Amino acid sequence: TKSREPSRMTEAGKRLNEIAQQHIVVPALETAKLFSEDRRELELFRASLLARDVWIISSRCDLTTYVYQGYASDVSLEEIYELHKDILAPELTIVLMISVETMLARLGSRTEAKEIYEQEDFLRRCHAGYLSAIEFLKSKGRNIVVIDGAGSVEEVAQRATHLFISLALI
Repeated sequence: TKSREPSRMTEAGKRLNEIAQQHIVVPALETAKLFSEDRRELELFRASLLARDVWIISSRCDLTTYVYQGYASDVSLEEIYELHKDILAPELTIVLMISVETMLARLGSRTEAKEIYEQEDFLRRCHAGYLSAIEFLKSKGRNIVVIDGAGSVEEVAQRATHLFISLALI
């Protein structure tokens, strides 16, 4: 089954969507708490799916909270870890990583104006944030695999396929 973050199923998720849609400025720690609440409220639902051997694939997980509310804002990675320590974590997190230069080249080929979070300085901070958060979470025992996201869609898909094949053989 597919999942999205923030959800639209919980009060915390609804509040996070409202914040994003209305561009409401909220302290980073409050946002981190809302994300952890949203994940916690969905815990039983996710656990029931996993108990039936249903895979849950999400385009986001707590890793983004470590990057955006942690590294890019003023909340320590340890504080975010404490907010999430009793919440079911992904068994596997796959990160498609590209260089900032590749990001800028891809954004440069688009015709619409760049948004605030598509500026080079912000992209560099986020890239560094992902590297830092991945290292932090791996030190806590998380299973995170980074796939090179450079190249064509077909090339990246082939790398992902090889990863899944190697995981199935283990």
